[in-house]
Amino acid sequence: MATKSKAQGKGGNGARTILFTLVGPVVLYYLHSTVVFLFFALLPTFATLVAERRAGRYAWIAVGGLNFTGAAPFLLELWFSGHHMAGVDRILSVTTLMIMYGAALLGGLLFMAIPLVVAVFLTVTASHRVATLKMQQRRLVEQWGPELAQREDREKKSKAPDVEEVIPNED
Repeated sequence: MATKSKAQGKGGNGARTILFTLVGPVVLYYLHSTVVFLFFALLPTFATLVAERRAGRYAWIAVGGLNFTGAAPFLLELWFSGHHMAGVDRILSVTTLMIMYGAALLGGLLFMAIPLVVAVFLTVTASHRVATLKMQQRRLVEQWGPELAQREDREKKSKAPDVEEVIPNED
């Protein structure tokens, strides 16, 4: 049964290869100006995809999303201005490339900054929760008396394991 699924998986890859072999040249022939434009426009995305070594590899998605967003208006301009190679030369100016690559840079900066912002938010939220719990604890001690808190402290200390129980001595 396991060999059937492996064989089916290999067959799917072969069919996909044949499909790309047949459809690829047709797409390149009819959409050559779009392919050339997207190649140059999405270079930061391709570079991030190749260079990224982190687990999960999510940086290229952040860079690629904003890179494509920066390229989309110029791609639409190419499509609606006749869709020919002369339009690609006009669109691939320095200003256009700076806008597209700047959007990709913004995606990379967001990818680096958002985890820090989330960490700060979680830290502030946790510290606020600790302050709230301490205030509730003070109210309970005022209401029930300090003997209850001291009794629980003694119970915790009596149940706490020794250091040598947790970390065995290897002498």
